Amino acid sequence: MELDFSRCIICQEEKAEELRCPLLNPSVGSDKTSAYQSFLTNVEQFHAINLLPTGLKFGSDQTVDTFVKNSASWHKSCHVQFSNYKLTRARKRKESNPHENDNEQGRQHSKRRSIIMIEQCFFCEKGADEDNPLHHVSSYDMDTGLKTMISELQDTQLLARIVGSDLMAMDATYHLTCLTHLRNRYRSHMRQLQKAAINTDDIMNEARTFVELAGYIEMSVNAGTLIFKLSELHTLYVNRLEELNIIKTIIKTRLKEQLLERFSDAQPQHDGRNIVIIFKDGMKDMIKDALKKRDFSEDALILAQAATIVRKDIFQHEGFQFTGEFPPGCQEKSLPSSLQCLTSMIVNGPNLIESNDSHVCLTVGQTIVHNVKKCKPKSPTKVRHNLDREPPLPTYIGLNIHALTRSKKIIQQLHQMGISVSYDRVLQIEEWLATAVCERFEDDGVVAPTILRKGLFTVGALDNLDHDPSATTATTSFHGTGISAFQFPSTREPGVSREPVTLPPSRAHTHSLPDKYASVPAVSLKSTAVEVPESNSEPVKLDLADAKRKEYDWMEHSLQHISDVELCKTSSLTWSAYHATRQQPTSELPAISALLPLFYEKSNTPAMIKHGMDVHRQTTEYLNPGQIPVITFDQPLFTVAKYVQWKWPDHYGEKVYVVMMGGLHIEKAIY
Repeated sequence: MELDFSRCIICQEEKAEELRCPLLNPSVGSDKTSAYQSFLTNVEQFHAINLLPTGLKFGSDQTVDTFVKNSASWHKSCHVQFSNYKLTRARKRKESNPHENDNEQGRQHSKRRSIIMIEQCFFCEKGADEDNPLHHVSSYDMDTGLKTMISELQDTQLLARIVGSDLMAMDATYHLTCLTHLRNRYRSHMRQLQKAAINTDDIMNEARTFVELAGYIEMSVNAGTLIFKLSELHTLYVNRLEELNIIKTIIKTRLKEQLLERFSDAQPQHDGRNIVIIFKDGMKDMIKDALKKRDFSEDALILAQAATIVRKDIFQHEGFQFTGEFPPGCQEKSLPSSLQCLTSMIVNGPNLIESNDSHVCLTVGQTIVHNVKKCKPKSPTKVRHNLDREPPLPTYIGLNIHALTRSKKIIQQLHQMGISVSYDRVLQIEEWLATAVCERFEDDGVVAPTILRKGLFTVGALDNLDHDPSATTATTSFHGTGISAFQFPSTREPGVSREPVTLPPSRAHTHSLPDKYASVPAVSLKSTAVEVPESNSEPVKLDLADAKRKEYDWMEHSLQHISDVELCKTSSLTWSAYHATRQQPTSELPAISALLPLFYEKSNTPAMIKHGMDVHRQTTEYLNPGQIPVITFDQPLFTVAKYVQWKWPDHYGEKVYVVMMGGLHIEKAIY
């Protein structure tokens, strides 16, 4: 039978489906004959295993040259039956059942082929027509994508058709319009899910970012830049959203439409690769004229709308509650996003490049939240504030100033200006703190500040405290005793942190220290009646050569620069500066120090020294069980402490308690 090359060379039938010629396909490379060669090769291999997909209208006399000469064409649905994928599946069937009767298998295949030939769309269950031909599911990616979209949409009818099915093995077909409709439904569904997951803060920050981008464009136009690449604007916009913790896909086309709607005098242009937004020459003058011609009534309306939005967010925002500490990020969390956006735009302008909100913006925002009122106050002279809207800054200012100055007048003046909490509020917080700390001491059974950690080596220090005020109005002075505790964490052993105190306290009684801490019992100690135990210690041999060499190096360095007329930063003449510049950096954690409540008793008495050693022993045993207590004194108090050790060796002796001098007095004793 002679082939009609004006028809499909495979089926030789006239169908609504379009004919395709490999020689006219632009996607094929320079070797246009490779498609014919691959087709004929697969036909021969199908013949070899006796599993030809369909009857052919030509014999083995047809060659690649004949096809090229006559511009042979085929239907896509016919040609796909001879694809490499179909050939692989046919070989697997042949290998799994090599003794199957070829004639019977051919009849079964013909029967299956007759069913497949009755083709209809997988989605709408309709056949092909001239305007809407059918296409085959021809890849694993497409099979997976269709199942994913149908599962996400929860389309029960389509789900029933794909359960346990392989669309490629079924030779499933579809209309292109039906596939497009499914994809549009899927995209709409995903957009709805994305919108539902976005909270109000993200929406506000996204609007803020667009305003900043528009402001950046306006400033650039005023500076003479009239051409912008859409890709660069898109990058700036996406980066700013990521800084605000908003991760979403921004479509360039929609961003372009928003910008064109915002700037009516801008035009999009396309050079084949890049989309640029071009402003007309009159855009610069138009912006300047618009800034000169100010509509005050419209400005007032805009300000009123902005104030309404911000006030609504302030009253709905969950305020900051002071619980005894100022955790990281408390200032940002105390402000609604709309207020942060507004203060940042006022202070910094719509800055898209330098986007970090400064402390100034946080200060202004917290001052606004602290002073905002739902209604106008009845008395203009009396300032009142809501505890539910008490941000961290006014609380910190009031507590800090009272700790430094103890001045009621300064705090009240700042309170009247809306910068600080009231003096009564400061006293209330301090009373709460003292009560909560004393409650913690009672619960723990020992006086140990919460900053100290468990599981760390602890060292104590006891010394006298003398405060003689120089003010002419001072009427009292303080001469008492202070006990400090020091710990030395490391990266390997950071210690176990303890829970901080929380406000308000659980009990409402007035605070008081435990009696066993505050009461110093009297003791009787005569220095002449003390027996000094024998010591078997050997004298310590010290090698000070290296230390002396470093001191000589400092002297030589200073002599070299002492005659210089002008000194630079690297001169380092002083002892401390010289050794600081030569100190190696360390990754160790800083030491932890805490001052225990003060005593009114003088420190140079045996009773106070003995009681201080008892207090430190209890603190050490609570924080680091099993550790021998270690405490330091200056030289006069060290003498009294040694008398205590010699008087009561069972409880304070050198085998159960380490008493040593501080670093200064040890150095003095050495030299």
